[in-house]
Amino acid sequence: MESVTWQQVVVPLLVHIALSACMVLSAEAMSKRRGSRGAKLHPQFVRKYMHIFASLQPLALMYFGVRRVVLVGLMIFVLLCNCYLFFFTRMDSLDDGEVKTHQPPENARGKSSPGTAGVVYFPVALLFSFWVMDDAIESRNTFIGVSMVLTLSLADGLAAIAGTLCARFTPAYRAPVGRGTKTLVGSVVCFCLSAIAILLASFWTKQRVSLVQLLLVSLASMLAEGTFSLGLDNLTQPLAVYLTLHRL
Repeated sequence: MESVTWQQVVVPLLVHIALSACMVLSAEAMSKRRGSRGAKLHPQFVRKYMHIFASLQPLALMYFGVRRVVLVGLMIFVLLCNCYLFFFTRMDSLDDGEVKTHQPPENARGKSSPGTAGVVYFPVALLFSFWVMDDAIESRNTFIGVSMVLTLSLADGLAAIAGTLCARFTPAYRAPVGRGTKTLVGSVVCFCLSAIAILLASFWTKQRVSLVQLLLVSLASMLAEGTFSLGLDNLTQPLAVYLTLHRL
């Protein structure tokens, strides 16, 4: 097995930190920006912008030749940081008496509430996605891993934005697990974007995917996203993609 030099670890880490800093600063600027009517940008847009950016960032590093083992290490680093921030902020809120009960996050109808463990599940899903990949781009395992990352970033992220935009004009339903609010438009968008994500992964890794496989994986992704809430969909959606592609 080829060894990894310290340059191959330190340089991607520094690039990752720099890109993450740019993401946080741009998200902070977006959250303070006001529209023509003086209203601030919806928090859901800012959160999902960070969600999409953070998902695609390690894929970009992979495209430019960063080794898979280095990306796995980066995801472990992000996971530890997110765990610290999540538990630290929750304990701080409990000490200040701000959080008395557990409530779901901001749902499709725009009701705001404290954050959930989705910030922890998210890097766990990315870590697992890069763990199943191979160093070679043109392989079945890499196709599965890239499909997981793209569905997590594009399908889940943009479906939540579509659900927020159309919340007043489309039927909503309660997710069976977590009882968060989902919308019909969001689920349809999730299905369509999951199919696009699988096709993009197939094109990049040069792996063939049949129409039946495409429909089944997209359906599994949509059901996993619509069934779970409170951040659990960050974990179950990529897992559903993995299990479906692994079995087909």
